[in-house]
Amino acid sequence: MDKIFILHVWEEKAESHEITPAWLVNSNTAVYLSYCTVFLVRVIPIRLGHLTHYYVEDTATCGIHLAQDVDGDPELIVARIIEKLRNVSALDWLARDVLGGMTGLFEFQV
Repeated sequence: MDKIFILHVWEEKAESHEITPAWLVNSNTAVYLSYCTVFLVRVIPIRLGHLTHYYVEDTATCGIHLAQDVDGDPELIVARIIEKLRNVSALDWLARDVLGGMTGLFEFQV
């Protein structure tokens, strides 16, 4: 997974922003850790010359909380979660985690 940076800009305060390290899962999806919560989000690349590792979160979609109250090395935590996601079929994941909990939070033991 490639390490990237997501630029978060809030509409109510355009001058207020935050840059978060993240890991690119594929060309338009990333995972990042913020306030002990792991998020899976759609991202859009920012193309500014040599700055190729900067993205913004796609506000037309919503993100998924993959895990909460995590502590430790963010890169290792993200790698474990992505490994688990890649090893389960979409149908198994939906049946077990989405239909089983219906909380919007999909917990993984990391």
